[in-house]
Amino acid sequence: EYVLDYLRGDQTKEQSACGTCTFRNRTSLLGDIVNSDPLFVSEENFGYDKLSGSEGTDYVTYFEGKPSKTAMIYVGANDGTLHGFKASDGSEMFAYVPALVYANLPYLAKPNYSHKYYVDGAPTMGDVYYGGSAWKTVLVTPLGAGGRGVFALDITKNFAANSFDGSDVLWEFDGTNAVAGSTSNDMGYPVGSAAIGRFNDGKYYAVFGNGYGSPNCKSALFMVQIDDPSKVKYFPTGVGACTTTGHNGMSTPSLVDYDGDRIIDAIFAGDLMGNLWKFDVSTGAWGNALGT
Repeated sequence: EYVLDYLRGDQTKEQSACGTCTFRNRTSLLGDIVNSDPLFVSEENFGYDKLSGSEGTDYVTYFEGKPSKTAMIYVGANDGTLHGFKASDGSEMFAYVPALVYANLPYLAKPNYSHKYYVDGAPTMGDVYYGGSAWKTVLVTPLGAGGRGVFALDITKNFAANSFDGSDVLWEFDGTNAVAGSTSNDMGYPVGSAAIGRFNDGKYYAVFGNGYGSPNCKSALFMVQIDDPSKVKYFPTGVGACTTTGHNGMSTPSLVDYDGDRIIDAIFAGDLMGNLWKFDVSTGAWGNALGT
């Protein structure tokens, strides 16, 4: 209980507060920010009005309502938390601690604490046609050096203080979700950011490399369907080996739309062994990996 209060910002049990207190002293409640680039979210337009049917027409209405929403800044920190700050005055609207870092949280309160990474990846955002019936805005954040995983939050609402709740947590992915041929051995530390896009099956996916330091030492690409995390696509390259010079891993992907219809045609990503991979997703036969 006291550790939880400490993590929430309570300083009454810190060593400097009383003679018998044992928790580490803090000069700042906000943990250090290393690799998690702050992300400003306001009135972004992804041009999805070009899509056919209600998906495109509904986006116009959704976009027109964006100016009334609170502009936010999101960033991960090594206090174990993804923070959401109001852009106009810097006040914190909410904070989220992913379950993937729970095991390391007690270390933060120890007087002999030696720096660890927690929520260290760069957040990215995108609009998605959620469940095929409504537009939402989502935030996807890798843990970076903080852990082998990625999580997604629904940030659609116009945040007021303390309004974020469990229903806004979409999923956390650590490589063990049901996907043919993949296990947690394929997931490394996903340094960098993910990408979000609309694909030719009509679904929206978070796309990210498996990162560095995976147990199998090979590079791979993952795609997790935003509105159904049980739907995971896994593209292994088979390149890499757990030898002195063979460790590999996939970096931040880039999504490419060749014809401007807002539907992704190809994914490019590099790996630690100097390969640039192209994944052709323009037709139903996804996952043709071409190394260059």
